Amino acid sequence: MDFEQLRAACEARVEALRLPHRFSTRDLRDAVAEQRGRPIILRPLSTLGALDAPCGIRLETPDADLLFYEEATSPLHQNHILAHEISHIVCDHPGSLELDRDTLRAIGFDPTLVQRMSGRTSYTSEDEREAEVMASVIRQLMYRGREGPPDFHLHRRVIEINDCVLALRPYRRTSVRDAAAAEAARRGTAGTPWGEAEVEAAVIAAAVAAKRTGLPLDGDEAPPATGTRSRKGDLPAETAWLLLVAEAYARHPAPENTGAASPSHPGAENAEAALPGRPAPEHAEAASPSHPTPEHAEAASPSHPTPKNAGAAS
Repeated sequence: MDFEQLRAACEARVEALRLPHRFSTRDLRDAVAEQRGRPIILRPLSTLGALDAPCGIRLETPDADLLFYEEATSPLHQNHILAHEISHIVCDHPGSLELDRDTLRAIGFDPTLVQRMSGRTSYTSEDEREAEVMASVIRQLMYRGREGPPDFHLHRRVIEINDCVLALRPYRRTSVRDAAAAEAARRGTAGTPWGEAEVEAAVIAAAVAAKRTGLPLDGDEAPPATGTRSRKGDLPAETAWLLLVAEAYARHPAPENTGAASPSHPGAENAEAALPGRPAPEHAEAASPSHPTPEHAEAASPSHPTPKNAGAAS
């Protein structure tokens, strides 16, 4: 099945859900849960310090479906991750993720109750490709009537860049962030959207260089960019932020103190290539951050119900 055929099939599946014209991630979760006659529980997931960890996980138990989403990313990215995991449920995918018992216990779950698992790590399998395309279709339907004509390909571009930023997490270093923040303060841009973008661009540039060597830099892992979790969860806001970072990245490709070595790590080029080209200056002015609640915040309670009461959670 080629991409257009897959997209058409996903659109037909989503149409069959009979969702309202305007709906949120929570509405989607509730509709699918009602159709299945079992609750879908959302939980945040931290992959800090983990290499090649899934940013989304679906666990099926006898009584409920549990969906884990990465907490260290933007609201728009989180909602896409949740749409991806919900798509696994809609498509009734068997699941191919394997997590050891210690990992399952670490995220607060009894491994003996797991029936099926899926994880959002790559799109190499047919099931993962279908879930990813369906998630993009779902997000397009959410955009309608809110942000102008939906742009499927722009959404895909934004999501893939966010995926690459998460993939670089083990190579992000606080020392680089602190040096870039000090430089922004010296230039008088600290605390501004442009200054924050300069810092993030420096961290990404150093992380790409480190990934190419196959060895993370020394020091602690840098947290997500300032404002990541509170950024407005829509496509224009996310695009504006990434355009600012791309502009800063193009101007300052690598700080002198990154300790970067010559490129050799396969795959680093993919992370670097995902950054968009230098935008026109007017895009930078549009990147003023706002701080609404993510669409799924009410549904994504950080509590961890025990397996015994999972079926009672709503």
